[in-house]
Amino acid sequence: MTDQLLEAMLTACCTYLHDNTREVYRPVLVHLEQHHTLQEFRLKTRPHGFGINYEWLCRVGLVERYPEPVRINNQIQCFQIGYRVSNQGGGE
Repeated sequence: MTDQLLEAMLTACCTYLHDNTREVYRPVLVHLEQHHTLQEFRLKTRPHGFGINYEWLCRVGLVERYPEPVRINNQIQCFQIGYRVSNQGGGE
């Protein structure tokens, strides 16, 4: 396998994903629009969530990161990275 072939494969994958992000990530986007958080989002095929895939949704402008408050107990609150539908609407 050559560097050229690897580059072509990566380019094809990125192009497909960019052109079809809304369809590929439909379950994630629907859940986010309905629940306004991805904290509890899971699929049977992906029980640990989607992790790095959320960053792709940020990169293409469909979602944005924000500090999501998490209560540790009744006195202590901290923050984790949360995701919400972008006001920009995302580019395609």
